[in-house]
Amino acid sequence: MVVLAMPAEDLALFSLLLFIYFKPPAYQQKRAVFIGKKQLNIVVQADSNSVFNGSGHATIKEDRDRKEWVWSMDTIAYLKRFNAYPVEECYLQDLARLQSLHMQNVPFENLDVIREVPIYLNLENIYEKIVNQKRGGYCYEINGLFHWLLQELGFDAKMISATVQKPDGTWSKADTHAAILVNLDVPYLVDAGFGDSTVSPIPLGGERHTDHSGTYSINQVDEKFYDLVRENDGQERTLYRFSLEEKQLADFHEGCVFNQVSKDSPFTHDDLVTKATSEGRVTLSDHQLTRTQNGKKERTDLSPEEKMKVLEQEFGIALKN
Repeated sequence: MVVLAMPAEDLALFSLLLFIYFKPPAYQQKRAVFIGKKQLNIVVQADSNSVFNGSGHATIKEDRDRKEWVWSMDTIAYLKRFNAYPVEECYLQDLARLQSLHMQNVPFENLDVIREVPIYLNLENIYEKIVNQKRGGYCYEINGLFHWLLQELGFDAKMISATVQKPDGTWSKADTHAAILVNLDVPYLVDAGFGDSTVSPIPLGGERHTDHSGTYSINQVDEKFYDLVRENDGQERTLYRFSLEEKQLADFHEGCVFNQVSKDSPFTHDDLVTKATSEGRVTLSDHQLTRTQNGKKERTDLSPEEKMKVLEQEFGIALKN
């Protein structure tokens, strides 16, 4: 984090001077600089090693009689978090690569829920957890931050809500899952925060896509709703139902609270950490590790000490005592 303290009236000039100083670049990004409540949008050209190392938001925070300029959310640091790099064009293959890499490096996990650490729907808090602390999260955190990134990279993306169908066919609490819709040639469902699910964008046109976890398609139910369906071994199952209505991250407040405290939430009982791999998936559920490779599952029971090692070695998570 770069912190520069100076009078507020000098910040705009300082920003422009830095902009002029940096020479022709590896890429170009749009920035938002906030002077009090006023926003200036500039385009910054820089390489990834300069002070402008991404399209992060510069925010102004008041500290008594002075202003502090703090780079808070940096797209380049976020991309590095999951071994990705900036896209030059917003094509399907770029979107697919970002989603796959994200799901292989940022785990879906409920460790804060089990330890009663409150989760707030604040992007800066989520960024700190996922990028700086190298943690994962559940759908609101992962898809909330990934949605922000996609927009920063130039994708036409919006958040949507979904209602999850349980394995027994009943429905979970309505609209408590957060997902993303990205408009390319057609709309694509993008979900990096559903745990054991597809690592690729799925088009709303009904085309089927197969990866290590199954064959996926989206069926239109009626004029308003669509179902995400997975087929395994000839058996189809609806994972969740969604509409195209745009949501803001704050709209998921009720669901976020429910999934942190309710006994009916699937996330309030045991630790769950899972991420995709190039050949399948690795999942920690309570004290059992499951590796799925090319459709074959291998389960290992763990002691408490082994569990802590697995969290660190497999998922990069070092829990504080």
